[in-house]
Parts: sequence; C-alpha cells; structure tokens
Amino acid sequence: MIIYTSGTTGRPKGVLHTHSSIQAMVQCLVSEWAWSKDDVILHTLPLHHVHGIVNKLLCPLAVGATCVMLSEFQPQQVWERLLSSESPTVNMFMAVPTIYSKLIQYYDQHFTQSHVRDFVKAVCKERIRLMVSGSAALPLPTLQRWEEITGHTLLERYGMTEIGMALSNPLKGPRIPGAVGLPLPGVQVRIAMNNSIKTIIAEGNNRQTQVRPGLEGKEGELLVRGASVFREYWNRPQETAESFTADGWFKTGTHHH
Repeated sequence: MIIYTSGTTGRPKGVLHTHSSIQAMVQCLVSEWAWSKDDVILHTLPLHHVHGIVNKLLCPLAVGATCVMLSEFQPQQVWERLLSSESPTVNMFMAVPTIYSKLIQYYDQHFTQSHVRDFVKAVCKERIRLMVSGSAALPLPTLQRWEEITGHTLLERYGMTEIGMALSNPLKGPRIPGAVGLPLPGVQVRIAMNNSIKTIIAEGNNRQTQVRPGLEGKEGELLVRGASVFREYWNRPQETAESFTADGWFKTGTHHH
C-alpha cells in the first residue's frame, strides 16, 4: 500500500507499506482498542490517510465489524447518525480536532433545549464505547466541551503515515489531557537530542520507559522502531536513507517531551 504524505515536510512522498507492516498496525489497534465484530464505526474521514484507511477501515474489516460510510463530512449528518436508533447503531467514532469543533458548533446552534441536550448526552454515554481524536493536536477547550456534551473523554493518540500509530492514551484507564499517551505494543520509541551523537533523553516501549538522569523534561526528536514502520519512500532512496538512523530507527521529525 502506498500512501502519499501530506507534504508538510516538502514535496509529498509515497510511503510504501508492506503486508506485514499493515498487519502490525491493524493487530496492534484491534487489541489495544478492543475491536470486535459487533462494533459499528461511523466513517467520515478521507481514505488517503492512515487515520481513514487503517484505523477506521482496515481495523473494522479485519474483525468483521461494520463501517457506516458518509460520502462527506456534514455536522448535521454525523449528529443524526450518532443519535439514530436505526440499525446498525453506531458505537465508535474517530475524527480530527476540526471535525469535533464543527460538531460542537452545530450542537451549540441547534441543540439549544435542555431536554435535547440531556438526550444527546444520554445516547452518547449509553451507546458509544469509544471516541478518538488524532491527526493533529486536540485543543484542551475542545476536549473539555466534548466531555460536557457527550460524557466522553476523547482518546488522543499519535501516529504518522510512515509508522501507523505509535502512541496512545489507554482505552481503560486515565486519559491525560494534552498528552498523546504511551508507546503501543510492538512499538519502541526514543526521544533523542538533535546533536551529532544523538543523545538519548528517553527510551521505552509499552511496558516501561526510562528517562536518562539529568535530562528530565528535555525536548527532543521522536524516533520509532517496530514492525509497523514503513519500508521506503517510493523511488526516493536518498530520502529513505536520510530518514533512518544508522541503527534503524525512523526519525519522525516531531518534537516530544
């Protein structure tokens, strides 16, 4: 599978994933987010991004779950589908922060009566088991407002075209606002200072993380290694070589504490 990067770091590059890297991405999320064939996800995202094609389409397909596809994102349609008792009833939703903002905007304009608001919250709490936000940082006010409206603390996670999902807040357990969570199973991460010897600030996996004494709270580049990492940038050997360290870690180019 080749997905083109959005090109924020230059001209879009074709990210080549293999069957095994796709399988690693899917298996990891299926177990972490407890996907089953009874799940029904409302799909409103583009299919040319990892978020839309892996998290929201290949994961449900892998377990035989149901996808309700909308041809485009319209706040009214999404609310109608989330609140509808028509079968199949939706129990999962994943979106980007902008979509949550637009849904909140629609709610504030159209769902003004208190009994309607009570109904919205009751349905969301009762029927929906998981709501995820990703692809961009989720502003805190959006997280808080969504929680007031639906009773759901959005699960924030971090991923990239080249690596699939790398970090995630837990399905069960406290979700930390403003943080993207811990390494997912099968993913190894490092935070390295961008110097000639790549000083490692922190290193870990889903079982444990160690920070080098004296470097607590320092910021560095996130490096990732694991079965879900892509094979190469299509026909771009130079850029592929430059994006990995000598010992095989993918340099994400993003900064983390």
